[in-house]
Amino acid sequence: MRDAKARVERGAAPKDAKLLLRDYVREWITTTLAASDRKETTKQTYATLARTWIIGGDIGAKPLDKLRPTDVERFTLGMKEAGKADATVRQTYTVLRAVLDTAVRDRLLASSTYA
Repeated sequence: MRDAKARVERGAAPKDAKLLLRDYVREWITTTLAASDRKETTKQTYATLARTWIIGGDIGAKPLDKLRPTDVERFTLGMKEAGKADATVRQTYTVLRAVLDTAVRDRLLASSTYA
C-alpha cells in the first residue's frame, strides 16, 4: 500500500500495467512512432526492428508488470548470440528504450529502468 501511495505521489501509476509488451509495441508503432518527427526512413527502420525482434521475440510475450532489467539484458545478449550485428542490437535496444519511456509517460510503468 505504501509503495502504491508513493508511486501516485510521484505521478506514476499505482501498479504497472499487465499489458503484454508486444501489444504495447504495436500501439507504439501506430501512434507514438507515427506521430514523431523522425525521418520516414527512421520510422520504417524502427517499426521493422520492433516487429522483428520485440514483437516477434520472447520478450514481447512479457507483461509490462513482469518485465525486469535482466529480461532486457537477456534479450540483447540473445541477439548478439544469434550473430546479429552490433548496430542492429544497438538500434533495437534504442527502440525498446523509446517504447518503455513512452510506457512511463503513459503511466503504464512507474519507471523505465528496465532498459
